[in-house]
Amino acid sequence: MVDGLSWLGDIVKVLLLLAISGIPTAVAFVLTFSMHELIYALTFISFSVKKKA
Repeated sequence: MVDGLSWLGDIVKVLLLLAISGIPTAVAFVLTFSMHELIYALTFISFSVKKKA
C-alpha cells in the first residue's frame, strides 16, 4: 500500500496520472490530422471550381 490506498486505489491513481498526459496528446494528433484532411479536401474543391469556370 502506498499512501494508505489499497492496491485498486494505487492502480486508479497511476492510470489517472498516465491518462492526464495522454489525453491532450491524443487530442493534438486528432486535430492535426483533421486539419490536414480538411486542407487537402479544400484544395481539391478549389481546383475543380477554377477548372469549371
